[in-house]
Amino acid sequence: MNKPSAEKRREWDNRYKQKFPERVRESKRRWREKHPDKVREINKAYIAANLDKVREYEQHYRNTHKDQKLKWVLRTKYGKAAPEHYQEQHKKQKGKCAICGAPADSRDHRHKPFKLRGWLCRRCNTGLHYLETAAWRAAAEKYLEDWA
Repeated sequence: MNKPSAEKRREWDNRYKQKFPERVRESKRRWREKHPDKVREINKAYIAANLDKVREYEQHYRNTHKDQKLKWVLRTKYGKAAPEHYQEQHKKQKGKCAICGAPADSRDHRHKPFKLRGWLCRRCNTGLHYLETAAWRAAAEKYLEDWA
């Protein structure tokens, strides 16, 4: 029995892939599930050989999917309602910091007990942490009184 040439085999493979894409996809999925270590090795080798290409793709993906990443981060950190809450709050505040009125770029939340709040500029959001700490606030007030 004669073996088909490599070219004939490639043609047959391509026709099969076009005719039965679901079967091919399912077969590949099963193979990946069965051989996770090999998949990891193949991925590592690809990344090592194409590092610039991979980094370029990752940068492009981050730039084109910022809103999806933001929603994912908010949902994983703060729960399902977080993206909607922050969008609604951003509209209410007209994109301005709730404290000083500068453009808002930081999402504010309380840690214990956890609660979503609103939008602040980076400066106010950083300073707010110190005001929430009673000991720091008392020390700062005493310092200002001493130097008044």
